[in-house]
Amino acid sequence: MQNIRDGLRASNGIDRRTFLKAASIAALGPLFFAAKAHAAGRIKITNIKIQNLKVEKDAGSFVDYVGRTRAYRVGGGNFCIVETDAGVSGFGSQVSPAALAQLNRLMVGKDPFDIELNAERLKAVPRAGAAVEVALWDLIGKLANQPLYKLWGGGNGKDFITPYSSHFLLETPKQRGALAVKLKKQGWRAMKVKAHYATLKEDIALCEEIRKQAGDDFVIMVDGNKAGLRVPELSPTYVPWSYHRAYETAKAYEALNVFWLEEPLPRFDLEGLSRLQKSTAMNLAGGEENEGLNQFKDYIDRDCYRILQPETNITGVLEVRKILVMAETSGREVCNHLGDGRFSTVMNMHLSGSSTNYPWIEMANEQPIGGYESSYGIFEAPPTLRPDGTIKLPDGPGLGLTVRKELFTEVASDDRGFGGG
Repeated sequence: MQNIRDGLRASNGIDRRTFLKAASIAALGPLFFAAKAHAAGRIKITNIKIQNLKVEKDAGSFVDYVGRTRAYRVGGGNFCIVETDAGVSGFGSQVSPAALAQLNRLMVGKDPFDIELNAERLKAVPRAGAAVEVALWDLIGKLANQPLYKLWGGGNGKDFITPYSSHFLLETPKQRGALAVKLKKQGWRAMKVKAHYATLKEDIALCEEIRKQAGDDFVIMVDGNKAGLRVPELSPTYVPWSYHRAYETAKAYEALNVFWLEEPLPRFDLEGLSRLQKSTAMNLAGGEENEGLNQFKDYIDRDCYRILQPETNITGVLEVRKILVMAETSGREVCNHLGDGRFSTVMNMHLSGSSTNYPWIEMANEQPIGGYESSYGIFEAPPTLRPDGTIKLPDGPGLGLTVRKELFTEVASDDRGFGGG
């Protein structure tokens, strides 16, 4: 045995101790090199910038449930980059160039690991700050050489998440029912549709037809969009609901085994929402435009929603993690609002993968024009639905995905092609 060891040492020019040390260093990846470069100090943020992406393909457009034209593209827009003196960078959601100067004033020289302080600082730049926080977490995951869902504990013990197909068209009930059948054959386990018809009868017929065509094992979510974000002046098809209309809708959907009814009343009508939730077994859901923990605590304290829907691009990642804990202590679930269909939605995947009360991921998927593939087409090896209706969690460090460098450009383009509603 000794002769074998000696032979290996001689033939490879390296002894076992040196080999194991080198292997350990390689396994640590960027974390080791960052630590070595900063043995005498802390890692510092040196710059925040944006990378523009060229448009690779126009997928087309359609008119959605409020009469707005939605155009879908592969590419376009930008993403933000947080650079450090360790030579490691984090990627986040789209940021307006006008916000860069303020973001740099706030963050340059700061330690990316001071996440509580950094998240608080970034609140001074709404939305852009939340986008940069996504990049900070991506950076932290890269420095730790772990995907975020693992860094946060891998709470559900699985390496996959379950998405639902989210929709924006207002077709006839039969057309939406036929789409549900198509989605089910593709592997989707659930879809969300808009209850945005003029009459209660039509809203009920929508879910009756989906249930009839797709069967009892297909999960239906319905979005009322009555949180006050679409006012009549901006949307001639906007039909506000009275409490009675919301109650009748919830009871009808309860009988059809609809999983949740989203935003049935204005988001600050806490009394009406609480009364409605207590009067039905239907899960009410909402919160996508809310800001801060206090607003979600109000929902919990007043028993307004059983499913909370914060938006990562508004509240920031850290606060979503805190909302998850608040929800868990009160027996509630969290299913974040869509996000940007890119970085923040991938962040939602990691949040779901590390939590026990985050069962569904929203993915915009208005096929064929607005299929989810358009949004994620900027990534190498993008998230892909598997036949069993799940998506494997990205297992690279941080967010775990790589942006296609052939899309990088110095020319700014608009942000059409991704986003929610």
